[in-house]
Amino acid sequence: MYLIILLSYITSLAFSSDPAEVFITVDERYFKQNAEINIRSGTNLDIDCASTVIGSSTVNYKWYRSKTPYTSQKDQRVQVSQQKNLIALAEPSHSGYYMCLISSAEGYSVFTPVIHVIIEYFDIVTEQDQVTIEPYEKVFVLKCSHINANPPPVVTWKKDGIDVTNINSGSNVMHVTGKVVDKQYNIEVNDLLLLNYQDTFAGTYTCDVEGTGTYFRGRTSVAKSYSVKTAASNSLMPDNSTRILFIDNGGKPRVGESVTLRCGASGYPTPNYEWQDTNNVKLTTSDVYDVLETSMVVKSIKVSDDNEEYKCAALSGGTKSVEPIRLTLSDMKPQFNKSMDNSQYNIPGATVIIDFGLKVKGNPIYLWNGINLAQFVMSEDGSTSDHSRGVLAMNFDDGILTIENIQKN
Repeated sequence: MYLIILLSYITSLAFSSDPAEVFITVDERYFKQNAEINIRSGTNLDIDCASTVIGSSTVNYKWYRSKTPYTSQKDQRVQVSQQKNLIALAEPSHSGYYMCLISSAEGYSVFTPVIHVIIEYFDIVTEQDQVTIEPYEKVFVLKCSHINANPPPVVTWKKDGIDVTNINSGSNVMHVTGKVVDKQYNIEVNDLLLLNYQDTFAGTYTCDVEGTGTYFRGRTSVAKSYSVKTAASNSLMPDNSTRILFIDNGGKPRVGESVTLRCGASGYPTPNYEWQDTNNVKLTTSDVYDVLETSMVVKSIKVSDDNEEYKCAALSGGTKSVEPIRLTLSDMKPQFNKSMDNSQYNIPGATVIIDFGLKVKGNPIYLWNGINLAQFVMSEDGSTSDHSRGVLAMNFDDGILTIENIQKN
């Protein structure tokens, strides 16, 4: 779940102007109701910059789309419309985070809250291939990493009709999940790894996908089908070093849930796995952990587990590879970073209202120069870095807010 921090989260703003005042009112209810919308590809995308402007003869609207919920980098967002209503025939590339900038002729402007638009499609055409594995190949990759579907479908690998995706099915046949950490092989998430040549690898492998989202949930298809043969040869594997290929922290669990950590490694002979805590102490099955060779289950997540580091160690043929895996809870509070260049932030002249505390742990108060940010209106002037005027630079990284010069009480 993304950390959603609403901009322009006050019913109306009044700006002093000569001879009249300018009022910009953002329809909070509209943006709350449409904070996330699913649109089927090929149908109409129609979103409104729901607002009212009083006291200005000329009002301009600009819709922006970005790949992340909020961004301070201008080159990371694209202007897609200059109309109050954004209407377009939905295409896959239209998925993203939309924010509207309302500007008056008097020089005042307000950003609306973000609308997350998900363009759904499930266009699966089965691709077939025949491959042969040689005995010297320590890592053989069956690809299923580029699937023409959105939201990402559930992937299941089968061999001769039998599910081999299960994380306990063996350490020589591994479905890649989480994050690829090795760059030597062309490995991506959802690929299937066949490690350390075995005659039993021969067979028919299929990458089965199941639709998710609103319109295609439950729809199934076969994205890839491989006929795998094994070659007869006396060639030996030239490299027996151990190398961790991918790690998986299990996503972002909530307090009280369990989470499965996982890693996969190459090595000859087949590596043995060991799970360690942050102090390199070997972990075993207990009331807290369930150690399952290539995976480990943390049985009940506590608040103190947030940002906890574990280590996966793979050992084979006298060599060892270790990778840290860090837990991240779903309800993380904002993290704060070092000072950033003020000129990176959005558009000069924009008035920004930031509402904190909606989806964080506890009931924190965030202060900037001693002022409660839950209520403070900050005006950004791109021509100066004078922070005494309320200039604030901000950036988002994986949904976690980072802000300069802020103290948390």
